[in-house]
Order: sequence, then structure tokens, then C-alpha cells
Amino acid sequence: MEDKIEMRTICGLCHTGCGMLVTIENGKIAAIRGDKEHPANQGALCPKGVASIDLIYSKDRLLKPMRKTKGGFKEISWQEALDFAADRLGNLREKSGPGALIRFAGAPVSYDGRDSFMQLMASFGSPNFAGVAHLCHVPRITAMKSVFGSPPEPDYAGTKMIIFWGTNPMGSTRYGNYAVEGELGNFRSMIQTARAKGIKVITIDPVKSETGELSDMWVPIEPGTDLALALAMIHVLIEEDLYDSEFVKNWTVGFNELQEHVKRYTPEWAEGITHIPADTIRQIAREYGSTRPAVLRDGNGFDMQTNGAQTMRAVMFLIALTGNYDRPGGNVLFPWARQSFLPDFRKIKFSEKRIGEDRFPLFPEIAGPTLLDEILAEKRRYGLIVTHSNPALIMANTEKIKKAFSKLEFMMVLDMFPTATAQMADLILPSPSLFESYGYRAYSSRQGGFISLKPKLIEPLGDSRHFAKIEYEIASRLGMAGDYAFSNDEEWVNYMLKPTGLTVNDFDGKPVVYATGPADYYKYLKDEFGTPSKKVEFYSDTYAKHGQEPLPSYKEPLALTDWDPQARAQYPLKGTTRKQYEYVHTKFRNLDYLKKLYPGPLVMVHPDDASACRIQEGDMVRVQSPHGSVVMKAKVSDHTKPGLVVADFGWGNPWDASQTNANSLARGDVWDPISGGTPNRLFYCNIRRENP
Repeated sequence: MEDKIEMRTICGLCHTGCGMLVTIENGKIAAIRGDKEHPANQGALCPKGVASIDLIYSKDRLLKPMRKTKGGFKEISWQEALDFAADRLGNLREKSGPGALIRFAGAPVSYDGRDSFMQLMASFGSPNFAGVAHLCHVPRITAMKSVFGSPPEPDYAGTKMIIFWGTNPMGSTRYGNYAVEGELGNFRSMIQTARAKGIKVITIDPVKSETGELSDMWVPIEPGTDLALALAMIHVLIEEDLYDSEFVKNWTVGFNELQEHVKRYTPEWAEGITHIPADTIRQIAREYGSTRPAVLRDGNGFDMQTNGAQTMRAVMFLIALTGNYDRPGGNVLFPWARQSFLPDFRKIKFSEKRIGEDRFPLFPEIAGPTLLDEILAEKRRYGLIVTHSNPALIMANTEKIKKAFSKLEFMMVLDMFPTATAQMADLILPSPSLFESYGYRAYSSRQGGFISLKPKLIEPLGDSRHFAKIEYEIASRLGMAGDYAFSNDEEWVNYMLKPTGLTVNDFDGKPVVYATGPADYYKYLKDEFGTPSKKVEFYSDTYAKHGQEPLPSYKEPLALTDWDPQARAQYPLKGTTRKQYEYVHTKFRNLDYLKKLYPGPLVMVHPDDASACRIQEGDMVRVQSPHGSVVMKAKVSDHTKPGLVVADFGWGNPWDASQTNANSLARGDVWDPISGGTPNRLFYCNIRRENP
């Protein structure tokens, strides 16, 4: 008799966390469709969600622990793998001290990536948490907190104007950080619905993205010059008295200093830098200043620049000046379900500072360049645990990464696939798919903070194991089991949800369970701001104390400095990179369903540049920078600016064509002085037909 059931879950393949209804036949996933009752997607699914079945049953999946030998990787048992990992970690601590262990994690698209090996690091005694934070989200959050104390989210329902700046939500399906926008439709229709309601939509982006195409206005800014635009807009708001004088008077500090500071940053000055006409800059500033409420949605385009943190401070100033902070239809603090935190603060055993803490004191994690420099200095031998990440393709300066990782005493990778990073490991441990273990996701919204459960739907394929079980087993071998409140995936979820009073048994097929009441606004009237002054800080004494500019000043992007004229002549074009809608970061390019939709990496070239270089649509071309080169297929399009080529990011794993890692084009020797962010999205280059 056929056993067929449909179960409710959530997708864990990107940050959106869409609801899914999954059909299971005889213990196997047979079909997947979107859950119309889930607020995150209202029944829609992107191609990645549809391809989940391909992901689970991919021929490339890792199903056994793998240990590197002289003859290549060899399958071993879990007993051998866990003993080997514990032995190497124990020896590392004994010889080099607890701070010799580094955890490298990726973007927490699932909470497995957020939480894995956090407690082990604390119990081991190492404060050295590293990852992609310097390239994604955290530089912006660091800046937001310096201005407001807490990072706000866009409240689209009830707004009258939307500015998407450095973000492409139609391509990422992400309209907020953790907030769900359900009142203007799902991620496919939100912009169209907003415009139909008369909401003005502006997109500021060097590339005419999917979001830009749907907007009322696309503003093609010169990459890396967003701070110049923000300062000029501030200039207009203040000069033309378009700011909220009552909010500024009662709830901000440093306005007089800001007013004097931006006098020189006129729209005419900014036009020469951003290549946006001064009249257009004034128009955007006037519309944003006179249309209340309005929202600004920032994006990842800011993080991968050498002035990203200060740029984000200036963008936050725009929200504050217009009084759009925590007001309905502005940028607000939505309710959030309180959860447990890892590592458990009561069980932290740090005895030294994290790597680079003195160099980047305002940033909460190890910045990428600092990590590589520290390993290469060889002052001590380091070990690395890589979880939910692929640093070999994510970080700038690919050759430096390879050299640094070759110096490690021990490297362990948890992944579903033998990625470019996994190839460098001493030990690879197979992770389960999204349907083979328990998980959960917290969301915020106007209606309240809520939780969705990701139940275990099928048994893990092969010998794949959840991080919680792996981590606990290694911790037990190192004598640290007493620090753990969980030993498997279900116990981990229950522990994290403990402050909500919920367990995995409380969901019972529900798409969501609310853990807070609905949103309220103007909370600063009661709680003030979480900054040292308890107000919005235009002028930051904290930044000044740490040797950073207390008010943002425009400087040329470091990616474009230190060039002699002869070298510059060899690389007449600028380059940037883009993510593709069909994929997430460096994942899923080995899945047949997605490969049919987007077979290989493209480089976008403006028709004027294509003509000058004798390039036609579909030609294989080489993009060369002083740091590396890639070979991709040309896409001739006016969706980029003349002089700017746009290479697809995320390729370069073993199953991809060679010479396709776009980050090999970027400089890794310059960075944001606050976050350590490298200019992955800005480089000089040239382009030519390959084998013309």
C-alpha cells in the first residue's frame, strides 16, 4: 500500500524562509508547492525552492565523512571522523592555545549556519568567530546601530514612497532583513502592487536590475560613489528646510555639526562623482523629503565597498532627518520573538581578544583580510571549522586564500557538497538537506513576531548528520559535554525557542505561531534610543574615540586608488558583479533544474563597449583585472552603464567551468577601515573576445 502524505515546512535555501507544502511518498520527497497560508511567500516559490528535490537527490551529495589522504579523499566512518576531529582539535589547543581555533561561517540563510559550533568555540575558549560578515549585512548593521542603536526595517504597508538603494529584492526575494511584507502581495508582485496603489518606487543601482526595470525611476549611479549621493541629498534636505525640525530638535545630537559639514557637498559636486545630474539629485531629495511617510531599503551593494559603513551612516541620516524612523510607513522596529542565544554567555571561557579586535574595534567579528594576514604571519598554527560557507569563492584575492588555508594545522568543513573550499579540507562532514532535520525560523512583521517550524520530513540520506549531533559528539570527546543544553537537532530547536515557551510539539502543522503582539510605533518616546547619548547620533563620539570620522566624509573608493597612468591605461573599464535570481551565493549551480534555467555565467557589456571591443552577444570573452581573470559568455545590454562591465558572481566550484570565479578580479589589499569590507564589487578591468 502506498504511503503518501503532505506536510508543512519552510524553505531554508535563502533568507526569505518561504512556506512549503511537501508531498512524501514512501519516505521520499515527491512534490513541493508553495504554502498560500505562509505570510513570507503567500504560495509563491522561486526556482530554488522548486529545485529542492534535485538538491536532496543530487548525485553530487556528500553521504559519508571524508578524510584527506596522500591519494585523495577517503570515506571513513563517523567514529573515525569524530575521533580524528577531536584528536586534532585537542592537539591544537594544547600546542597553540584555545584562540588557535577559528570558526568560519557563511550568511545565516538557515539557523543551522547561524548556530553551528558557536557553543564549542566558547567552551574551547576561542573568541575567533570569522566569516562573511565583512561582506554581507554586518557592516550596514554596525552603521545603523551607531546612528539609532537598533537597525530599522522598511514598513511598506502605508508608505507613500520607496527607495531601493543598492538592493535588488526582485532578484533576491528579500524586501527586509527579517521582516515579512505580506500586505502588498508576495515577492513576485510587491513592487507592481505598490505602484498600482500610487506609491512612488525609485531604484538606485549601477545596473538596471529586475527591481530597476519595474520601478518608476532607475538612477544609474557610478559604483562606489553612494556616499557622495547621500551627502548631497542631506545637503538639499537641510538647505531647503525639508527635514523634520521637531524630530531633529528633540531626538538627535550633532545636527549643527552635520549642517556645517554638508555645505560643501552640493548636488553639482556630487554630479561629477556619481554621474547623476544635479537636477536629478535634487528631485530625489525633494521627493523623499516632502513625501511622508517614505521608506529606504538598503542592500548588499553597500557592504562590499571600502566606504560602506560610513555610507550607511549617511543613508540612515536621511531616515532620521525626515522623521521616518519608527513611524508607520517608514523604517521601523518590528516586534521580534526573543530566543536563546549561542554561545551560552554563562559558559564562555575566552582568555584572549579576538584576532584583529584592536584593528577593527567597532566591528563584532574578525574581518576577512585580518584573518588571512594572521594565518599567513604564522605566529601560531591555526585550525579552522568552516560551516555553511565557501570562503574560497566568497572572499577577494583567491590566491591569498589558498595560500593562507594551506598553512592551517587542521581544517574541517561541514557541507552537503564537495565545494571549492571543501577540496582544501582535512576532513569533510556531510550535512543533511533542509527536509532531513529539525530547524526553525523567526520573522518580524506588522502583525507581530512569529516562528515557523521546519520539521524533519524524511530520514537523512546516507550518513549525513545535523551539526548539533556532530558538535555534541566532538565536544563530548573534548570533555565539554556539560556545557551543552542539546545533543541533537530537535533538542537544539527546543533550546533556542525556550524564551518563547514553544517547543516543536506546539506547531502541529501550523504555518506560523505568533510569539509577540502586533507592532507599535514611536517606541523611542518611551524607551529612547540605544546609543550612548540615548538619541539619534549624527555626530559619533564613539567613532571619534576609535580614530574614525565622527561625520561621514566622501573619499574616492580605495579600489580605484594607487594607479599610475600607464597601468590605468591597460584597464580602461570598471567592473562590478551581480547575483543571479536562480542561485544563492555559490550554491546550486550543479542542479539540473536550475542549470536549464541559467546554464552558465554571463558578463554584461554595454553596446558601446561591445562595439569598441568587437564583441557580440554570446561570444566567450575574458575579463582581466590586475588581480585575476575570468572567462564568461557576453551579454550585450543597455542595463549597464557605458564603461561598466558586470560579471556574474558565485561560480567556480568543481562542477563549474574553470576561470569563472568573479571574486578573483577584486582587490583584497584594501578595505573599509571600520568593517574590513573589501571592494568585491568594484575593480578596474579590460575585456576581449576569447580566441577571436
